[in-house]
Amino acid sequence: MRPDLLKAFDALASHCDVSAALCDAAAQGMMDAPLDVHSICSRIGLPQARAADLERALNEGQATGLFAQATPLRWHALDRERAKQLAPMLDGARLYRNRV
Repeated sequence: MRPDLLKAFDALASHCDVSAALCDAAAQGMMDAPLDVHSICSRIGLPQARAADLERALNEGQATGLFAQATPLRWHALDRERAKQLAPMLDGARLYRNRV
């Protein structure tokens, strides 16, 4: 696995409940324009109550160059291809963590 992809996975895996859907949305181009956290929640089907979790995942993604903060309240995706590769990996981590 490429080191940059592994670094991004390690950063986002602890937030896989939201980061899997976030990366999937970024890969589909839903985050090409800057959006606020509540709009991102709506687009990816997360309840607004998960906005803080989403913001933590966005901050982790920013540290790896996957997302960027366009303004203090708006975010956008930087690397759609890496998001496309990460989405199924993070979804697998989410399924693994949520199994009974």
